[in-house]
Amino acid sequence: MDKEQALHSFWKRLNIPAFAEGSVPDDTPKPYVTYQKISGRLEDALFPTATIWTRSESWAQADSLKNQLEDLFVTGGVIIKINKGRVYIAQGTPFAQQITSEADNLIKGYQINLAVEFLTAS
Repeated sequence: MDKEQALHSFWKRLNIPAFAEGSVPDDTPKPYVTYQKISGRLEDALFPTATIWTRSESWAQADSLKNQLEDLFVTGGVIIKINKGRVYIAQGTPFAQQITSEADNLIKGYQINLAVEFLTAS
């Protein structure tokens, strides 16, 4: 698994579709996640964002997905093994910020901030 595949696999833990920003197929129903593709050398620390998108009259689904994600970090960060090391994913600051759409008042979601480190194999 490479670094990009590791980040994609992290987002799939929410059990909803996950897409790199700008690659969501037309007419994809919500909920889904869009995330920044990032790259860096081993030992780099990066701070990507992602967005959880839902479409509903209430915040229940968006809140549930954000809470599910937050639960992944209860014991610290998430470590995913890759070909030449590991990817360490932790909560960024602030972790989650509510977002809405002026064009569609049913769109609700969260912008998620992460801290990602590419670690060498040990």
